[in-house]
Amino acid sequence: NMRLYEEYRSYQNDSALACLSRNLLIARRQHDADREANCLSLMAYQSASVGRFTDAEALLQRVGNRGLSRQTLYNYYRALNYVYSEESYFSGVKSIRDSLAVEAGQYEARLFEIADKRSAAYKELLCGSLFNNGKWDAAMRVNDEWLAMTPESSREFAIVAYYRYLIFNAKGNVRAAVYWAGRSAICDVRHSVMDQGSLWSVADMISGTDIDRSYNYIRYSWQCSLFFGTNKRTAQISPVLGNIELAYQKKLHSANIWLAIISTCAVLLAVVSLLMLFYSNRQRRNLAVARNRLRTRNDQLQESFRQIKASCERLAAVNGQLHESDQVKEAYIARFFAL
Repeated sequence: NMRLYEEYRSYQNDSALACLSRNLLIARRQHDADREANCLSLMAYQSASVGRFTDAEALLQRVGNRGLSRQTLYNYYRALNYVYSEESYFSGVKSIRDSLAVEAGQYEARLFEIADKRSAAYKELLCGSLFNNGKWDAAMRVNDEWLAMTPESSREFAIVAYYRYLIFNAKGNVRAAVYWAGRSAICDVRHSVMDQGSLWSVADMISGTDIDRSYNYIRYSWQCSLFFGTNKRTAQISPVLGNIELAYQKKLHSANIWLAIISTCAVLLAVVSLLMLFYSNRQRRNLAVARNRLRTRNDQLQESFRQIKASCERLAAVNGQLHESDQVKEAYIARFFAL
């Protein structure tokens, strides 16, 4: 059941709780108070991860912190710290938010007391504490140590990468923040993590430059959250959806402006084309009329040429007759002079 819980805890919340519930019954039948407390603590943490804070508090109230093993006590304080931190984050009243943050800080201090300082859990705890207190350079140094001891193929690599994204983003290094958020999201997808915060963070950061990819990422994150069974992510994803919708509206407005410009140009081009077509048809008709006139004039000229040619032939015949008459006259005159 614990192995099944480990597989389900970031995949589907209800199934993870079902595995822990079966273990809780087994622990009670065996009168194992330590394992019972451990199951209750894990169930409280799992309930808080989906926003069921009332259930989480009720489960933690059933845990007695005496006589518990170090690991169970760590899970117990970790669940308390997580519940109060999340309640503080989502609280809308400042006084309540501050009071819950103080409670979370007290349980965080107890975690530091019992955590193994060489473990990855301690590095995560210390890195988160330094980051929340604004000590970003110190948090990055701890994160470097944590990264060195975390295999890239493990599911925990996504958490390390996500903290690096938070630190770089807080320091204003957007390029590095996007890179590490992307690495964290890739790791989440590869390990079928449905309760993910990396991909929608990427979607939020690129919503102003690549709306289509941002929308695809946020839609996938939304579907994953629904499959995991959490309502808590809805409050975090909704503002990103609002930003994407606003960016889409701006893009749509810009596209409408360009469409209006293109439509106006198309109408003007159509009008110019019609005018040119009208002018071309008119010129073609004028050319046809001129061609007909020229053909008529050419026919008249050819007829005149034929008449002139006939006149020339008649003149040539008359000229020939005159020439022959002149020769006869010359012959008679010569003969007259000879006589």
